[in-house]
Amino acid sequence: MIKVSVVVPVYNVEKYLERCLETLVNQTLEELEIIIVNDGSTDDSLKIIEKYVLEYPGKIHAFCKENGGLSDARNYGMRFCKGEYVGFIDADDYVEKEMFEELYKKAKDEKCDVVICDYIKEYISAQEVVKACQYSSPKSMFIGGLAAAWNKIYRRELVEKAGLQFPKGLIYEDTEFFCCLIPHIRRCGYVGMPFVHYVQRRDSIANSQGDKIAMIFSVFDNIISYYKRKEWYKEYSQEIEYFSVRVLFGSSMERICRCKDAGLRKKLLYQTWDYSQERFPGWKRNGYLRDLSDTRNLYMKVINRYNIVLLGTVLRRYFILKEKKLFR
Repeated sequence: MIKVSVVVPVYNVEKYLERCLETLVNQTLEELEIIIVNDGSTDDSLKIIEKYVLEYPGKIHAFCKENGGLSDARNYGMRFCKGEYVGFIDADDYVEKEMFEELYKKAKDEKCDVVICDYIKEYISAQEVVKACQYSSPKSMFIGGLAAAWNKIYRRELVEKAGLQFPKGLIYEDTEFFCCLIPHIRRCGYVGMPFVHYVQRRDSIANSQGDKIAMIFSVFDNIISYYKRKEWYKEYSQEIEYFSVRVLFGSSMERICRCKDAGLRKKLLYQTWDYSQERFPGWKRNGYLRDLSDTRNLYMKVINRYNIVLLGTVLRRYFILKEKKLFR
């Protein structure tokens, strides 16, 4: 019986792919299959994939498709998964050899639908451990949740019954997938070990996604529509509101601040503020914002349309200095 299927989307990552696959084929969990989806790579990624398929027949299953993006590759790979649980690892990252054995053990011991672990942000000259946590309820996953797909395993039957896929063509695909999955989760486990090495590439950070950052608005529109369609929005409205503004003025604003085009930065910052006011007009009164011991809450309490560009400028300078230090 396959206990865990790991889906690995691949697109032009010849520099990182072997390291990733080595950490997967050497997992201590023997009943594991690796589903590689070559998403139209034009470099030597395919040659590396073919080499590993020959070396590990039956363990690695490889598929090729036209380029459709990360979400499309993950969705494609899920069709072929046979494991009781499924995980997703990006081909430029790598994992500790005990990862899937430990996550699977936690899933079985506590009858979990999802199990989460910590991860390491890995830079050229530094590492930063990012802690997840044990969630007490589905609602708590919105408050301090890590939406990333690659530090989790999911019970495959749960995902299939929910009918969820990653949204094709959008960035923040993990955010939509995770948020829409939350009401389906009955028990979520946590293993407090940093098993995933989330590799920070200078080229991927320095080259911003430009106006694609505005796709975050479509992602939240999709989430809200999903909850309203399922008649869950009233129950989760406060949690969705709080999570949304934390992303809008957190990770999304960080991406905006990395844009080199000052005009585009200003446009996106104002769009972010206007969207928050349009979708969540009363968000400043959200109950979860009352916890001012969280510095991010305090930061969100003071932000407004008149200071958002100034805050964006300060954050941009901070990120530039930080990157110079981390990538030296």
